[in-house]
Amino acid sequence: MSRTTWIVWGAALLAAVLCAALLPFAHTMTFLIAAVGLLMSFALSAVALRRGKEAKSDLMGMPLWQMAVGTLFIQLIAAFLLMYFAGSCSWLIAVVVEGLILCVDAAALTEWKEPEEQPEAKQDEGGPTDG
Repeated sequence: MSRTTWIVWGAALLAAVLCAALLPFAHTMTFLIAAVGLLMSFALSAVALRRGKEAKSDLMGMPLWQMAVGTLFIQLIAAFLLMYFAGSCSWLIAVVVEGLILCVDAAALTEWKEPEEQPEAKQDEGGPTDG
């Protein structure tokens, strides 16, 4: 991907981290789980973006960069909702929500490649050779 793509990705990461750190959220275990899940989703999207524009997701058939943007957007919403309700939400709920989202992220951002066909070896019939 181009340099501009990485600049936008880095700016989005910086904005997300600054918002999580500076907004007055209750810093509980739920907050920590949501923040770690958000960072892991950014890492998964970076891996998908490194594969280039032509790589496609086998799960959805869309280009990986579009899938990365979509799953990152969903993760941002879920993480900030969990951070907002961190004072009243159990950490178990955060683990389940973040786990499901990261599993969907990983599945959607997977590029499956068809195995290359290898030519079949010719078999001898085992008969006498004319030599």
